[in-house]
Amino acid sequence: MKHLWLPLVLALGFQTQALEVHGPKYIQPGEAVMFNVVDSEKYQQIEWQQSFFNGEIYTTGDKQQTLQLALSPASADSYIFIRAFGVDGWNYDIADLEIEVKQNKPQPVDVTIQGPAKLSKGQSADYTIMGLPAGTRVDWVIADEFGNDRGLKVTPNGDTVTLKVNKRYSGSDALLVNAVYVQNGWQYVQTKNVSLGTALPQPELSLEFDTAYTALISGGIQANVSNLPVDAQINYTWRVVTPPIASSITLQNETTNNVALLAQNVDVASKATLAVKVEITTNDQQAILEKEFDITIEPNLPPQLSHQLSTATLWNTEKTKLIVNVSEPEQEMFDFRLDNLTPALVQVQKTAEGEYELTANSDTNDTASLKLIATDVHGNLNEQVVDVGIKKLPVITFEHAMKRYAKSKVSLTANVDVPLSFIRNITWHQRLGSNVTLDDSTTLAPSFIANALPQEYRFELEVDLGNGVSVSHETQVNTFQVKVLNDTGDKRLIDDSDNWHSQSSNGVLQGLDAQHGRDSVPNLIKLGSGPDGFDFIFLNEQGHFVENFAADAHCLQDNVSGLTWLLKSANSYPLDQKLPLSDANCMGSNCSINAVIQDLNTKNLCGKQDWKLPSINQALSVLSVNQQNSTLAWLSNDELTSTPSVLNLRTSTTKEQKYYVFLVYGEELNGTWKSVEENAQFLLVAEQ
Repeated sequence: MKHLWLPLVLALGFQTQALEVHGPKYIQPGEAVMFNVVDSEKYQQIEWQQSFFNGEIYTTGDKQQTLQLALSPASADSYIFIRAFGVDGWNYDIADLEIEVKQNKPQPVDVTIQGPAKLSKGQSADYTIMGLPAGTRVDWVIADEFGNDRGLKVTPNGDTVTLKVNKRYSGSDALLVNAVYVQNGWQYVQTKNVSLGTALPQPELSLEFDTAYTALISGGIQANVSNLPVDAQINYTWRVVTPPIASSITLQNETTNNVALLAQNVDVASKATLAVKVEITTNDQQAILEKEFDITIEPNLPPQLSHQLSTATLWNTEKTKLIVNVSEPEQEMFDFRLDNLTPALVQVQKTAEGEYELTANSDTNDTASLKLIATDVHGNLNEQVVDVGIKKLPVITFEHAMKRYAKSKVSLTANVDVPLSFIRNITWHQRLGSNVTLDDSTTLAPSFIANALPQEYRFELEVDLGNGVSVSHETQVNTFQVKVLNDTGDKRLIDDSDNWHSQSSNGVLQGLDAQHGRDSVPNLIKLGSGPDGFDFIFLNEQGHFVENFAADAHCLQDNVSGLTWLLKSANSYPLDQKLPLSDANCMGSNCSINAVIQDLNTKNLCGKQDWKLPSINQALSVLSVNQQNSTLAWLSNDELTSTPSVLNLRTSTTKEQKYYVFLVYGEELNGTWKSVEENAQFLLVAEQ
């Protein structure tokens, strides 16, 4: 049948046979063989022709460079002719092959394929045919059980082939590795079955960091590689990409999976960039994993100091507790000490770990200072100065009169030169004199009723400032015999029946005689001041002593009689004001004398609640005919006032539906009885 090739050759023209095709020389009925074009990549396409025979033929490969021929078992053919064309544009190469059909194909030599029997997706392996004579050409054909080779990468190299299965391979779970070789003209196929498993996960790199990195303290980072092949060898390489600003990092064990690092000269929290490279090597592959990462290096801080001071300001001898807390941010060892910078002002005694008792030992206004010093093992230093105010103990002074009359109400008035909020408790102790009871004994202004016997009283005031600190001071009051009435200065006398008499009359009230009264006594004792024998003290609205003729004075206390008089000032209750005793239509607080009295008692003016009109003797005891220094000027709280030319002063004494009134005419006093209904000027007095 060779003549069948001739027309095709003539049609294509004559070419030099440079095309090389490998395949067997013999084939037996029922056998399938394969032919391959060598260097098929230099052709655009491969074309095949064959003679007629009892069998099948088909081509494979992207250029049809492989021809597979299957001969029927019932074939009676003697020869099969094949021609291959390597087409390159208008040029082509030709290769002619003649295959002889023979029986009794020899058994193959002892040949095996060595390589793994199981592969996973993404894995590669080498397969080598063993037992062939040197120089035997081997063609490798690898496909799944359906003949599909998509997703398989085959790299032949003589008697060895490298097979890699793509991770996304979607064929069957079994592969056939076929080694095709020709021996003594016969073609043999050695097959190895390879099962396909799931894709092995790729190695992954992760890092374990310390919770914090601090300068001068060694830290570490651990590299962990997962999904490692069993026979893998790993190499680690650590490096510093960017150190913290103006500082440095030293790495240790940088070729292991645990690297140690030490940063220095870090003043503020700074970022550092490090990197690790992991090289993974197996028998058939190599991988490199790299990570670049940032860590923050905190500065190495000195020990932290804090303190609590129970009392920041101390009186002399006062104690307080100082609690000092020291913490080391890096949990390292540290040293602490307390320096007393002002030992002359405060004493320091350690009572427990971190606790101190401070005692002020200076009676001056000053500031004591203590220095707290903490140092860590790196020399980091922290200092704090604790200031403690030292206060001079307050001074107690007394403002009350030191001379009083027997049987009178005696007030004690003390002053402490600190705010009242500083005082915890006030205690008065009587040290001398008849035992008396102090009213308001927990205040700075108590009072007592003096005994009838003139004597000396001594009291000690103790002021508790708290925390075991107190100051005390002693005062005294001397009492003298009481004079019931003042001397009016009038030349005439008045008796108990309110009758006026000449100087020679008997039965007159004691002390009213101009020649023998208080104003004629040499070295007269006065607790306050006033004209002639009068002894007055001005009181404010609360009943406390104020300066003479003070703007806030509301009452005048007569130290001789013990009576308290309402000041008839121009702004309130003028001296020349005339009011009825009572008025049924009275609607205000100053529309009648009784309305005024009720208002004063309600207000508790000057601490009194028994305001009333004076009796004849009470009114007489406070009147004077001294024109240069009249008592009316004191009663009106105006030391410059002049005595009114005419003044009718009503008293509380009544007889036959009339009341007794004093008539003040310039230099003399007189009295008369007037109708109850008449309006009149008035003085008001309080006895208690």
